[in-house]
Amino acid sequence: MPKIVNAILDRLQVTKADLEASEGSPIIYFEVSPTGKVQHIRITKSTHSAGLDAALLAAVKALPTFKLGYQSGRPVTVGLNIRIACIKPQ
Repeated sequence: MPKIVNAILDRLQVTKADLEASEGSPIIYFEVSPTGKVQHIRITKSTHSAGLDAALLAAVKALPTFKLGYQSGRPVTVGLNIRIACIKPQ
């Protein structure tokens, strides 16, 4: 999971004001489709900062195509819950 968190943080565009308005560590849920695309992105634990939450959604949406998840030899949708513990302003 550290690689996914780092990929999200590399794409995150957030201001110092949005960080200061946030509380706690956000949790983001998304699915990787059978084609490797990110879909169904949502914040499951908000930071209570609309700017930071929006930036996190945009960062996840910008992730590259993933390697496929397989079950019984067939590609399947994989759901991920990712906690982002350390965010620094850009």
